[in-house]
Amino acid sequence: MRILLIFMLLTTYAQAQQVGFEQKAFDYFANEIIRENYQEAKYVYFTGQSEMQQTIAGPFFECFESDKEFEDFFYKVKKNNATSVPINIAGLSSVQASKKIKSNKLNLKIYRAVVNNEDTYVYIKVFKKKRFVDHYLLKISSSKKEVVDICRINEMI
Repeated sequence: MRILLIFMLLTTYAQAQQVGFEQKAFDYFANEIIRENYQEAKYVYFTGQSEMQQTIAGPFFECFESDKEFEDFFYKVKKNNATSVPINIAGLSSVQASKKIKSNKLNLKIYRAVVNNEDTYVYIKVFKKKRFVDHYLLKISSSKKEVVDICRINEMI
């Protein structure tokens, strides 16, 4: 019984110490992308949770053109249901917590990470309802857990 309890505590501690790819992608978004592309926005509204889908389904077929492995991978990946993970937004003045999508405001969605060998991809969607969508696909090194490339596709609605 004690061994089981110790194992459960160690597992919980190890999980708490690991920063997920979704959090890494959000941190990159908050520290780099907002500053570069959305400086005129007062806030970006976000639920603080990832979406319940593991996907890179978006207009990303032309991303990372020099990476033949990505092209093959992109067409093979299917959307999967996944559990939502919390994403820490504390301490960011540019990101405001919101339980629902705000009309005429800048909104953010982060989808669950998809792994392909040495790379992990996280799909981020920034949108203003009935106006535009910016799709970002962040390529993160699975071993170093840092963003190594980014693809941005814009769409007017």
